[in-house]
Amino acid sequence: MSKNQTARIVDRIAARRAELEAQLQALEAETEEHEAHLADRLEKAGRARVALVEDLLDRFEIPQGTPRIDKETGKQKLTKEGKPIFINNDPDETKRMERLAEAIDGLVRRAEGAVAEESVSNKASAVPRATASSHIGFESAVDKAGDDSQEARFTATYHEDDVTS
Repeated sequence: MSKNQTARIVDRIAARRAELEAQLQALEAETEEHEAHLADRLEKAGRARVALVEDLLDRFEIPQGTPRIDKETGKQKLTKEGKPIFINNDPDETKRMERLAEAIDGLVRRAEGAVAEESVSNKASAVPRATASSHIGFESAVDKAGDDSQEARFTATYHEDDVTS
């Protein structure tokens, strides 16, 4: 390998290193800005957001920890007041928030599927429609069949407004 080829390789490596360092600095600045925004929102809107998240956790029935089970009976242990006892193996609730995000993603996917199915059935129907503005709304509903899975506890509804034929 000649000195000229070596010099070009070294120059390319240096240019790539500079490019990566610039990207890293940009990401660090973006992360710092995001963290500052989160701190500000936590200070100003923390209670409202925590209340909303707690409501979602309750609606999706995502427990605070792992239920403590009695070894003899195999049933969940309860406090003297009759409330379930949980082992808190997720102190910062990262895993719990991941489960909530997964439950919401599943609900959104089901709603998108319902919209797609509705769209296909509308195209196949004999009623012509010139314009339709649509949106997805969610309403909590306990499955009448007694299915207690997370997906069965929530249904997605599809609304069509301003439909003209």
